[in-house]
Amino acid sequence: MKSHIKCLFFALLAAAAVLGCKSEPLPPPPEQPPMEAALTPAILDRLKKMPGYDLKNYHFILSGSVILNSITTKANDRGYYSDKNVKEGGVIFENVHEKSNITFMTKIIGEAVNLQESGDDISLRVYFEEKKDEAKYPAATYYLVFSAKKTDMNAYFMLNYTPGTDTSLLTDEKGTLAYGGDTYNVLFNGGCPYLLLKFEQRTSTIDKNRIIRGRLATTK
Repeated sequence: MKSHIKCLFFALLAAAAVLGCKSEPLPPPPEQPPMEAALTPAILDRLKKMPGYDLKNYHFILSGSVILNSITTKANDRGYYSDKNVKEGGVIFENVHEKSNITFMTKIIGEAVNLQESGDDISLRVYFEEKKDEAKYPAATYYLVFSAKKTDMNAYFMLNYTPGTDTSLLTDEKGTLAYGGDTYNVLFNGGCPYLLLKFEQRTSTIDKNRIIRGRLATTK
C-alpha cells in the first residue's frame, strides 16, 4: 500500500512540474538596436519601392564634422574731431574683418530637401538647421549637397564641394562650397563626410506549405 502511495506522490510531482513548465510564456525575442549604414543608390532604390515613399520622411545622418569659415572685409569710414567744441579734425579709414564660422557636428540628423538626377549623377540636398532657427535660416538656401553615381550602386553619397589646391588638400581645408548664398572654405578631418541612414534590421518567416498527394486513380 505504501509503495502505491509513494508512486502516486511522485507521479503527482512529475505532473505538476510538467504543467508548471507549460504555463510559463516563452521569452520574447531580443530586440535589435537601430543601426546605421551609408546611404547608397542601392539603398535609395529600395526606399523608393516602399509603400508611401516620401524622401522627406526619412532622417539622414552626417558621418563626420564639417566646418565652414569665411573672412569678409567691410569699410567703416567716419569722421572724428579732436575737440567737441572745435569742429576740426580728420577722418578714420577702418577696415573691419568679419569672420564667420559654422560647425556641423558629427552624427547630427538632417532632413531631405529634394533629390535631383542628371545623367549618371544623383544629388541630395539635406537641411541640418535646428527647428528654432528655420525662419532665420530657411531650407531653400541653407542646405548641404551630397551626391553619388547611379552606375555605382554601392557608392556613398559624399559631400559636394569645389576642391582646393594641392596644398590645401594636405590640410583640413579642402576647398569651398556655397551655403545660404555665401561661399565658405570647407574643412574636415580625414575622409570626406557622407550620409548615413538609421534603420532596424528585422527578419520574419512566412511558411507556405502544401502537401501533394497525387492524382486520384480513375476508372474508365
